[in-house]
Amino acid sequence: MSYVIIKKVQGSAILLLDEHEEVWEFSTLEEAEKIARVLETNESSGIFYEVKRIGINRIVDECNNHLF
Repeated sequence: MSYVIIKKVQGSAILLLDEHEEVWEFSTLEEAEKIARVLETNESSGIFYEVKRIGINRIVDECNNHLF
């Protein structure tokens, strides 16, 4: 199972990308949650990060339709 981090800002949902500009995937929930916590700790503008389990169609639909 893989996980992704979604950046939520002002009604938008953005999948985080890695250094190759591909969706940044994590092999464990713990790893993804740790990175999300670090990112949130360094935010001061109300941006939130949410970890989602990959279900290809579901993630794409959620980002396109902002269904959080």
